[in-house]
Amino acid sequence: MKLSQGILNEAVDFARQSYLGYEDGQKRYDCAIKLVKQCNLIGAQAGFSKQDLMTAHLSALFLYSGEKFPPVKNEEGGFAVAEKFLTEKEVDVDTIEAIKDCINAVFPPQVPIDMPGQLLCDALNSFLVEKNNPSPDELYLNIYGISSHNQANEKYKGWLNYLENLVFFTNPAKKEFEKALKKKITWLKKTLSVSAGTEELAISSESATTPDIFSETKPDRGAATLFRNASREHIAMLSIVHQKSGFLLSFNSILLSVVLSILSTKLTEFPHLLVPTVMLVVTCLGTIIFTILATKPMIIRNRKDPLARDTFNVMFFGHYVHLDWQEYSNQIKKISNDVENTVEVLSKNIYYQGVVLDKKYRLLLIAYKIFLYGLIISVSAFLISFFQ
Repeated sequence: MKLSQGILNEAVDFARQSYLGYEDGQKRYDCAIKLVKQCNLIGAQAGFSKQDLMTAHLSALFLYSGEKFPPVKNEEGGFAVAEKFLTEKEVDVDTIEAIKDCINAVFPPQVPIDMPGQLLCDALNSFLVEKNNPSPDELYLNIYGISSHNQANEKYKGWLNYLENLVFFTNPAKKEFEKALKKKITWLKKTLSVSAGTEELAISSESATTPDIFSETKPDRGAATLFRNASREHIAMLSIVHQKSGFLLSFNSILLSVVLSILSTKLTEFPHLLVPTVMLVVTCLGTIIFTILATKPMIIRNRKDPLARDTFNVMFFGHYVHLDWQEYSNQIKKISNDVENTVEVLSKNIYYQGVVLDKKYRLLLIAYKIFLYGLIISVSAFLISFFQ
C-alpha cells in the first residue's frame, strides 16, 4: 500500500500519542510539527511530487519520536516508531525503506540519496539559520551533537563549524536561506571573537550589539506575495460591492421618486393600479434598505476583552483606536521581531476582511433578489391590471 492522506492523518494521532509518553514529549511534538510545516512549504515551492512530500512529511513527524534522545539512527530512534506504525497500516516495504533513508539522511554527514531526504535536510537546516532566531531550539542542535551540556563557546564553535560546511539541496532553500546562512556565520564569528578569553559567552550583550544581522523578520517572498494578492483581491471585491450597491441605490431611488410623484396622484382615477403600485414601492424600499445595510461600515470587535488574542487585530483601526499610544506600541513590538507573529497578524487581518466581505455580499445578494423578483411581480401585476 502506498502512502495516502488518510494514513498521514492517522500518523499524526499515532505520533502524538508516542510523544506524550516522554517527559519532554510535548516539546518534541511541537518541533516535529514545525518541521513538517517547513517541509511542506519548501516542497511545494520546489514542485515535489505528492509521494515525495508525504515521505518527507512522515519522516519529519517521527524524527524525534525515538526512546533515546538526541535522535539516533539505530532501532531506538524515530524510525522504529515510524516502522511500527507503517507496518500496522500495511505500507509497502519500499516506502518504509524510503522513510528510513530520509530520517537517516539528517544525521552528519548529510548525504541524502533521494528527494525526500534532501527536503528534510533543508527544512531542518533552515532552523539553524533563521534570521530572527540567534539561538535555535536545543532539539535541532542535538541532532548535530551540539547541546546545552557544552560550554557556551564550545556549543557556538560546533554550530559554526557545522554551518561552514552546510549545503542546501533544493532550489527554494538555496534561494531563501543561503543569504541567511552567511549572516548567521558572520554573527557567530563576531560572537566568538567577543567571547575569546572568557569561560562563559555573554550572549545577551552581544545580541544587543548585532541587531542588524537578524533585523529582517519578514515572511518569505512567497508568503508575502500571497498576503499582498489576498489583500488586493479583498479591496477589489469591496469596490465591486460599492459599485453594485451604488447602481441599485440610484435606480431604486429614481424609480421610487417617479412612482410617488406620478402614479400616486393618479390612484383616485385608476384605483385598479393601487396594488401594483404598493408592490413596486415595497420592492424599491426593500432593495434600498438592504443596499444601505450592505454598504454601511462593519467593525468586528470583542467588547468583553478588546485585546483578546483571537479577535484583536493590530492592523485594523477599529480595534486599536481605543488604545493609548503605549499600549499600541507594545502590541506592535510583540509582532515586529517574530515571523510567526507577523504571519498570524497578517492572516487574521485577511480573515476578518473576508468575514466582513461575506456579510456585505450576503446583504447585497438579498437586495438583488428583492429587486429582481419584486420587479417581475410588480410589472406582472401592472400588466394584469391593465388588461382586466
